[in-house]
Amino acid sequence: MAVYARGYRPYRGQGRGAPAWYVIYREGYSLAFKNWGFRIIGLLFVVWFVIWAAGLYFTFGLQDQVDRATRGVGTQNMLSAASQLKQTLSIFYSGVAVLTGLLAILVGAGLISDDLRTRALPLYLVRPIRSWEYVLGKALILPRILVWTCLLPGLFYYLLVGLWQPPGETMSWLGGNLDIVESVVMHFLTAATSYTGLMLLLSARTDRRGAVIAVSAAIIFAGSLLSLIMARLEGLGQVMKYAGLPVNTVCAIARDAVTASVRTRRGDTHADRILSFIPEPDVALMIGVGLLALGLFSAIRRASTVEVSA
Repeated sequence: MAVYARGYRPYRGQGRGAPAWYVIYREGYSLAFKNWGFRIIGLLFVVWFVIWAAGLYFTFGLQDQVDRATRGVGTQNMLSAASQLKQTLSIFYSGVAVLTGLLAILVGAGLISDDLRTRALPLYLVRPIRSWEYVLGKALILPRILVWTCLLPGLFYYLLVGLWQPPGETMSWLGGNLDIVESVVMHFLTAATSYTGLMLLLSARTDRRGAVIAVSAAIIFAGSLLSLIMARLEGLGQVMKYAGLPVNTVCAIARDAVTASVRTRRGDTHADRILSFIPEPDVALMIGVGLLALGLFSAIRRASTVEVSA
């Protein structure tokens, strides 16, 4: 029997304290950190981040200081710094893509399925909480976590390299390479929409967390393998290259790296051939937005039709 049929009506009174969606989001976010799998993956991410931060320091900061001490001038010009940063971001985020997929699975698998299994969802909805507030709170958990893995590292590296430019050139370098910021933001938006939509869709379908983990892992990682294989084929292969969510999320940064390095060293023809294997960022983001819309619809529908035990 639906909640509405048992006497539930949308709450129309005055709200007190924090909004309901924020409370659900805050509790879900703090609960994610209690998962040991989440902590292990987070530790691996920190190690990967520090390794590439140190690599950037030796590439730009330390080398520039040595050049200034020995010759009085820095050898890194603005073009080479941007090109090397794009290549570094491509390698960094390609490695993080696997960890991001695992984080999405561990955190997203229980977004709604855990509440269905423990019958906590009916307890939410018999209180003055609307279905959309419940789903909104759940939908914000994963993007908040992906801010740490998909958005902030790239922006930090961008600012770091900018600060290592010769005196007086920091602001001009930062302003002249805003395309790097655009690619990092595109990477975050694609990852946040794709993974949130997928996990909401699957988590709302069953109360079995294990089943959600198995299906989502198959979709994410098997899809990535399929996209890498099919991308080299003509016709259908060019469509199937969008089947892998991790590949879609890093496509903007990967295309920047190819444009900055391969096109310079080996010419336009070779660069265009490599770019044809990499998904278009705009299309990848549209797929992510579509997944998010489908996931939100499925979750709201499930929350609106959940049964209440007597």
